Amino acid sequence: MPYGIANKSPMKPMEAKEILNWCKGRIECIDYAPEYKGAAELLTEFCGSYRVTTKVDFSSFKTAHQLEKQLMSQLVTMKLQRFNHVLVRFSREYFPIHQDFWGVLQDLKASGYCESLGFSVYQPSDVLQAINVFTSIDIFQVPENLLNRKFSEFATSHPHLSNQVKFVVRSIFLQGLFFMKQDEIPSNLAPLIPSLIQLQKEAMKQECSLTDLAIAYSKQLTWSSGTVIGVNSLEQAKSTYQAFQDSRNRSFEFLHDLKTLPEELTDPRSW
Repeated sequence: MPYGIANKSPMKPMEAKEILNWCKGRIECIDYAPEYKGAAELLTEFCGSYRVTTKVDFSSFKTAHQLEKQLMSQLVTMKLQRFNHVLVRFSREYFPIHQDFWGVLQDLKASGYCESLGFSVYQPSDVLQAINVFTSIDIFQVPENLLNRKFSEFATSHPHLSNQVKFVVRSIFLQGLFFMKQDEIPSNLAPLIPSLIQLQKEAMKQECSLTDLAIAYSKQLTWSSGTVIGVNSLEQAKSTYQAFQDSRNRSFEFLHDLKTLPEELTDPRSW
């Protein structure tokens, strides 16, 4: 399925296979969700090459048994012994209900069917609320990029949390918006254009691409233990991987001069 504002069409199976073949031995984990139609069957061919993170939405299930059944079915389909992470999409509707759903996930972890449990969230307040309600959370997947740095601010003000749970960042290219041509950016997001131009100028100043700059930013986040990136082609996979291998230091002093943007511009849920 197409994912991200810059992705206009679904990837063909052969294109996906090319990417997965090339990435073998280079990346460790695939970020999967049931909504990615055909992905589970495709990953069957690569079951020994990657660890897999899956996501669930509690609101999609009427009973905890249905949740357990779906996760076990995914393991069978993808010929996996266990998931790397099982991440719950955060919603305030979960509180204080769905403790039985969380209990099922804890049982699956205890039985060796997943290595860690956590939440996929959008706001720092979601992290605090989840920790206050659910026990034994291992990991949070959070959005963080050059134009939306609220989780860095949160990590600075809550330094103890990175010792209690892991954080993994996603959306480092703001779902591909960083690479869209100006005339293709939707009118409701047009106020972002001056900031995007500023990022492009900074990348040129540092003699690198915006991809390099965005990835270097994610790599220097001391509170994060990993980065989730989506690609649309083999060429993108190669360039992204090369950017991760680049050990050159980048300067981020310019971030202090970037204009603070309204939440609705940097939160894809508002688009």
